[in-house]
Amino acid sequence: MENARPYARRPAALWSQARRAYQAGMSVADVAAAYGLTVSAVRGRIGREGWSHDRPASDPGSPDAVSPDAVSDAAFPVEPDADPADLARAATQASGRAMRDGDWSRAHALAGLAERYRKLAGRDDARRNALTPDTAPLQLVVDILMDEDLPNRRLARDPDKDPDPVAVPYHRRRQRLSRLNEEFHHAQVARRCACDRRIAALEAQLTAAGLTPVEEKERARRIRLGQDMHISPGGKVVSTEDWERSLDDDG
Repeated sequence: MENARPYARRPAALWSQARRAYQAGMSVADVAAAYGLTVSAVRGRIGREGWSHDRPASDPGSPDAVSPDAVSDAAFPVEPDADPADLARAATQASGRAMRDGDWSRAHALAGLAERYRKLAGRDDARRNALTPDTAPLQLVVDILMDEDLPNRRLARDPDKDPDPVAVPYHRRRQRLSRLNEEFHHAQVARRCACDRRIAALEAQLTAAGLTPVEEKERARRIRLGQDMHISPGGKVVSTEDWERSLDDDG
């Protein structure tokens, strides 16, 4: 409950200024505090005289009208490429000066401008502080790399039925890579089969001509048949069975 104040008749000029401040967008409580009035008295005037936050537009010369240049005329000092946070502070300071001078219309316009700059500064901070592949904690990177099915679980949706700005390009790229891998695999298998048929035909021709085909070393034969695998540039060869068992090892 507000404190009771001794009744005093306020001059008409004071009420006129209070009305302009209210029409410029100030709240009832702010108007009362700024002009030394009670909230109930301001509300009474609003009801009796029909004060409105809507600014008069029919009479540009009216003292209640707000100049379209209310903000640009403030000319608060800022650099052309200033940071939004600096612009917000400058607009807030200019709003305070306008309020001190009793220019409530300009103060309200500048306060709104300051709020818009604060929102822009907040968006800039969010973009600067956003998590990126370069700034992500290493443990998070490891967790993602160790769980190969994580992207599919997170992005598991039908891009045709439930389009998503992230999921759609992911699935399109995945489908393309899958198709390319399948095509490459088929091409390699067909090439190997063609080579095997060619070798078999040449050996048959040599045998028919009474010649002995070039002897193939056992290691080369096992590698050619896929029984062994050549797994390192240093020449390390392991059996396919041993290599497949190693896939289950954690180390």
